[in-house]
Amino acid sequence: MRLHVEELGIGPPVLFLHGLFGSGDNWRPQAKHLSKHNHVVLVDLRNHGRSPHAPEMSLELMASDIEDTVQSLGFDRIGILGHSLGGKVAMECVLRNPSGYSGMVVVDIAPKRYPVRHMEIIHGMRAVAVAEPGSRRDADSVLAEYVSEARVRAFLLKSYDTSSQGVKSWRINIDAVEHEYEHIRGGLSENLGEACYHGPALFIGGELSDYLQPEDHERICQLFPKAQVESIADAGHWVHAEQPERFLKVLDGFRDAWS
Repeated sequence: MRLHVEELGIGPPVLFLHGLFGSGDNWRPQAKHLSKHNHVVLVDLRNHGRSPHAPEMSLELMASDIEDTVQSLGFDRIGILGHSLGGKVAMECVLRNPSGYSGMVVVDIAPKRYPVRHMEIIHGMRAVAVAEPGSRRDADSVLAEYVSEARVRAFLLKSYDTSSQGVKSWRINIDAVEHEYEHIRGGLSENLGEACYHGPALFIGGELSDYLQPEDHERICQLFPKAQVESIADAGHWVHAEQPERFLKVLDGFRDAWS
């Protein structure tokens, strides 16, 4: 499947992957920064943003989507960066095709199965879909009954489309996300076998987040022997949004890997 992309800048190419319920647009501030030196490609994963919808969304299929998209853009080798779900997809990609990636950055996620975390969000999004509010403000009122954090609601509502004439809807395929949630929260694909990626790898975690833990480092180093792990102080799961300057400073230190 070829995915929707937006391209910025010139130079060595780097692919940016968003997390669950997001879109490539979530990375725009960081993309603008890197586009001074890199050709940045912002991607909408399947069932998100302006990319096609499909009933299945395993990590294996999402990695295949990335391969199809990179091939269609004409890149033989590209850097890759992913946050949360996008980080899992990035890991899947480089392990499937190590020679195709110049370096990998993974933001606040580990190669493991996670507990159920998102059911209230899914229920809230369904409630919004049923209510068909005509504005994001009205949608926020419905969503607030399920999601208490205003910042999380604001993030989610970036994917609520109010631009279509007479039709207000989510750009996210809620049915597929819920049906495939076991794949989404699971670990990497079993058919990767003993694959390793020996290229440059950087894992960036948020100090206040519980997604990337010290006990994950051993498994990370098994799969990615050259991996470095950095923690950014006073940041939660959305590291790049909560501490943008610190995040970019760490990211700039990895730029040589993408040159």
